[in-house]
Amino acid sequence: MFEHSLEDARSKGWEPWDRPIVAGRDLRPWQAPKTKALLWCYDENLDILPDAPEPLRAHFARHQSALQARSDWREGTPLWTLYRLTEGLQQPKVVWRDMGPHLQATQLDASTLPLNTAYYIPCADSLRAWALCAWLNSAPVRSYAHALAERARGRAQGACIR
Repeated sequence: MFEHSLEDARSKGWEPWDRPIVAGRDLRPWQAPKTKALLWCYDENLDILPDAPEPLRAHFARHQSALQARSDWREGTPLWTLYRLTEGLQQPKVVWRDMGPHLQATQLDASTLPLNTAYYIPCADSLRAWALCAWLNSAPVRSYAHALAERARGRAQGACIR
């Protein structure tokens, strides 16, 4: 309902309301392929738009029952509401996947959103984000993170790196 390919966005005219997204499974050191997008009905202060543009309202109306079935949804809340948005989401950031054999960090620009399968640290600017990314991808830090990470159940190589 919210997630779609970047090609879909272009063909449906949704580009003005699109934000690129990345999932944890797609992250690699220094790389975050952007092939998917999220319909984004928020302003720069993370305030929801009270009235979505017509193309989006029609899209969300087709999915009304599923959107209202979400556990967080409350009567009177716009269908296009996203939950658990945090400060710093719209800043440059360093991200890494939540589960993996070792820490693999990359930098994202302010417009790209990490999904809930990735952790992130917001940074004041891109230069600081790249510096933090370099530090997290260094051999000593990756080794330290691997030594401290919780081991995932049922996965010999998986670790939760928080």
